Amino acid sequence: MSNYVLDKAFRLVSEEGIAAGRAVVRGQFEGDCTPPARANQGGVLGLTVHAQPRDGRHVAVRRLGIALAEAAGPIAIGSPVCVADDGGRVKQSPRPRYEFGSEGANTALIAEWLDSTSYAFPVDVALAEPPGPADFHWTIQSSQLRLLLTRDGGGVTETAESLRARVADDPVLSNIISLHHAGESDGSGLLSAETANCENLGEFANPIGIAESAATAPGDLVQVFLTPRV
Repeated sequence: MSNYVLDKAFRLVSEEGIAAGRAVVRGQFEGDCTPPARANQGGVLGLTVHAQPRDGRHVAVRRLGIALAEAAGPIAIGSPVCVADDGGRVKQSPRPRYEFGSEGANTALIAEWLDSTSYAFPVDVALAEPPGPADFHWTIQSSQLRLLLTRDGGGVTETAESLRARVADDPVLSNIISLHHAGESDGSGLLSAETANCENLGEFANPIGIAESAATAPGDLVQVFLTPRV
C-alpha cells in the first residue's frame, strides 16, 4: 500500500525550540515557521517531523500524509483534531453544539451536530411549533435544521425528554444530531419554539486532520492524517 507524504523545511522562529510532533504556523517572513499562539489557531503548516532545539535553524514539517502528533489529552480514532495549545500539541475537536431551554423549567437540552469535519452543519437549529395538530417531524432548509414539536389542539405536548427520545429513535436524524439533558434538568418540562446558534464555533473551526490512532493521555503520540487548510 502506497503512503504519500510531503515534507518541507522551514526556518524555526522560537527561542524555546520545538519538539517533534508539534503543529507550527507561518512566521513573519517567507520560509519561517513558529509555534501557534493559541488553541484552535488556523493557518497550520503541518507537524514537525523531528525536534529542533535551536532558534533560527531549520526543521522538517510534514504538510501532507500521515504524521505523528503529541496529544494534549484523550483522542478517539476517526476524530478531527486541532491545535490544543501554544506549544503545538493537538486535541480532539469538539462537535458543534446548540443549547436550548433552561434548567429551572426542566427543558435544558444540548444538541450536538455529529459531523464536525466539514462545514455542512447548519447556521442554527430551531425548535418550531407547527401551525396545527401534528406529530413530531423535522426538515432542513435555508441552513437551518427545524425540529417541529408534537402538538395537539391545545398546544405543544413535546417535553425535553420525549424530544430526546424521538431524535434517538429516528434512523436518519440520529445520525445527524444527538440530544442530551443539560445540568440538573430532568427533561419533564414542555418545550416551546426557540432557535439556537452554534455555541462553540471557535473551538473546532480549524481542524488540521483526522486521528488515525487513539490517544489516552497527555503526551501520547497519535497518527494524524493531515488535511491542511493553507
